[in-house]
Amino acid sequence: MVWFFDLLWPTSLPVNILFECALFLIEAFVVSCIRAALESVLIAQQKVQQAEQQMTLAAERQQNLNDLKDQFLLNVSHELRTPLTEVKGYLDLLRENHTQLDVVARAEFLDHAAHGCSELELLVDNVLEATQLDINTSSSGLSIISLPEIAHAVVDQLAVQQHEIQIDMPDDLAAWANWQHLRRVLHNLLSNAIKYSPAHTVVIVSATLMSGRLSACPDICIRVQDMGPGVPAADMPMLFQKVMRLKRDMTGSVRGSGLGLFISKQLVEAMGGRIWVESTGISGQGSCFCFTLPGAPITLLSLPL
Repeated sequence: MVWFFDLLWPTSLPVNILFECALFLIEAFVVSCIRAALESVLIAQQKVQQAEQQMTLAAERQQNLNDLKDQFLLNVSHELRTPLTEVKGYLDLLRENHTQLDVVARAEFLDHAAHGCSELELLVDNVLEATQLDINTSSSGLSIISLPEIAHAVVDQLAVQQHEIQIDMPDDLAAWANWQHLRRVLHNLLSNAIKYSPAHTVVIVSATLMSGRLSACPDICIRVQDMGPGVPAADMPMLFQKVMRLKRDMTGSVRGSGLGLFISKQLVEAMGGRIWVESTGISGQGSCFCFTLPGAPITLLSLPL
């Protein structure tokens, strides 16, 4: 071992040179320790900053969730109160004045009460649908569906009185879809079109093949055109978000929970399609809500399912 110490500290070297070498080694060691300590401090600071950023993002997400919840509860409470008031009002009138009212008046009051019940049913269905989307939006349950048949079924269920709904599509047009999902989408889009369109105007439901009849199973585009106020271009990207309502609707007379378009988007995508809106944003020119579905061979409509 003596030779090792002689190598580190040769006896033949002057003392001052040996001292400077030792001092250099000590300084290098101290600098290395300081550098390692600084690096540890920097790493710790970075971890603290990352943790703070994550906490800030989590707080923002929680605040956004709270805002969505508050807006949702506000929308739903308003939506429940309005049709309930309508139903209760007409039923109270019937109860108090049934002997004085003729058959026509009683039927009219009952129609108004039934309309309020239908709005309540749609609201409850949308709320329940929104809470179960993760479970119910699988691609299972797809079958060959006649588009004219389901369109007429939805229109009959709506029992529209102050608008005309025109169905414009070939009688043999069929799509691969889930009957319940497609019924819900058409119901939501038609309900919106009726709510936003002036009375005595026309709402058109149309469907066409997107690439003609040359392809065996081309996609199908279904369109719901209204004559309402339209959708501003700035609001279009947010239109299909959950609990989303336009600013003009928050203070207007048109009711809505902000769930219908969100649900429609989820259901359309679950069936392999996409959904969008076309509008100039000019009042009176209306909006056209469009969505696609995978087409089915026309000849299959005649086959048993």
